[in-house]
Amino acid sequence: MATLVATMTLVPAFAWRVGKVHADYPGMTIFWKPNAAHLDQQSDHNPDSRNIGHAVDYMTYGDETQAAAVLAWHAADRTDQQYVIHNRIIYRRAVGFAPAPYTGTDPHTDHIHVSYRHDTPGVGGNALTGTGYYAAAESHQAIGSPLDPTGDNDMATIDSISPDAAKAIGEATARALVNQVLGHGPTTVGMVLQSQISQLGDMRADLDVIATNTAPAPETPPVAL
Repeated sequence: MATLVATMTLVPAFAWRVGKVHADYPGMTIFWKPNAAHLDQQSDHNPDSRNIGHAVDYMTYGDETQAAAVLAWHAADRTDQQYVIHNRIIYRRAVGFAPAPYTGTDPHTDHIHVSYRHDTPGVGGNALTGTGYYAAAESHQAIGSPLDPTGDNDMATIDSISPDAAKAIGEATARALVNQVLGHGPTTVGMVLQSQISQLGDMRADLDVIATNTAPAPETPPVAL
């Protein structure tokens, strides 16, 4: 089991979210792999039949300003969520994410737990998870971030682009201009720029996730149901 946990990955929709939260709050500890307590029960933190995890714990440690921003960003787009728990409150898909008292043994006062969307039968279900998952949203990419919920600041600047990336964008833009002038094909400059900038954003998000997942973790991460 230790080898299985060591090699498991996080569902892409949540890896995307982790990258966005980490970019906004670089010092925040973020857990998503199971600890011994999770493995003793059914949990979305545990690896499914494909060795993919479906839960995240954002450790806010009492910083309610951070917590409010992360909660609000998740509330703006529930496509990929089954339930969210924080500070004795649970928000569940089954009741339209209306807030309700949470009476579990861990009140979740120091972190926000988010579980990925369930489905029946769904994909990946096994004895460790106790549920299947909603395949259609596994690659969902939520707009924006906690500090930029509308995504207005997602556009890359020239200072944040490597020379090779800037050269690639310049070459693609030049080809689009030629095509427009000669009337060859539907490609426009705007389409090229949007595609290139989107790819750069994906690369930055991937790097953020790698940095988060390889950070040292305490011996006993918090238990989240």
